[in-house]
Amino acid sequence: MALTNGHDVFAALHETGVNKFIHNVFLARRYYFHFAVPPLGSGVPGTDFAVLPPLPVPGTNYGLAYSLDISQPVIDFTPQDATSTLPPPLTLGPNQFSLSADVQICLLCGFHIPIRDPNPNDPRGKEPGKGRHPQGDDREQQPERVCTHLQLWAVGHPTVANLGATDKLIGLEIDDIVVKEVCALEKIMECITEDAVNALLEKVRLTLSRIALGAFPVGLILEDGPKIADDQLEAWAKIV
Repeated sequence: MALTNGHDVFAALHETGVNKFIHNVFLARRYYFHFAVPPLGSGVPGTDFAVLPPLPVPGTNYGLAYSLDISQPVIDFTPQDATSTLPPPLTLGPNQFSLSADVQICLLCGFHIPIRDPNPNDPRGKEPGKGRHPQGDDREQQPERVCTHLQLWAVGHPTVANLGATDKLIGLEIDDIVVKEVCALEKIMECITEDAVNALLEKVRLTLSRIALGAFPVGLILEDGPKIADDQLEAWAKIV
């Protein structure tokens, strides 16, 4: 009973297993990590990438195509791995995990997508499908795909949500994030990427019963956890 601390069931996921799970999701659910405005992206929208709306350009009735690619995230449960480094002010404390990933942001310059102006009094808004060149002439501009790469690091904590009387949904959520090499845009990029990565983590949550490998056909009631320690996400439950 030492391992279960007096509870009926002890369930744990090691960081190695979590990273293997994320790797399989990365391969099978590409659109969880790749977002784009057509014609950027690849393959079939909704299969290989999630569709984003065009980025409106102020003062015009068109938007720009852009894409956001997140590399396969790497999770590290406390204690911190010897090969893992976190930029200040991030530190990995008790009951926390760290996450690192690369982000590629691309913009298709010179390709303008007509959109309706939200101002009903602007006559340009009454002609959807008619974009205009920013210089106001008919010159053709060859579209050019420009990209930048960012590195991000984050720390967070485990979460639990109700999923009925006898099961819980266990996941991870970011608390603090750092994006480097973006100068004055650092805070803006950190805000955007934190929301994007948290949305991604919501999609890879697991039920308590699945963490217990489905070994118990009856219900489980979470009594302690989830907690992070010894490179594992741990939980204790009662069989009902």
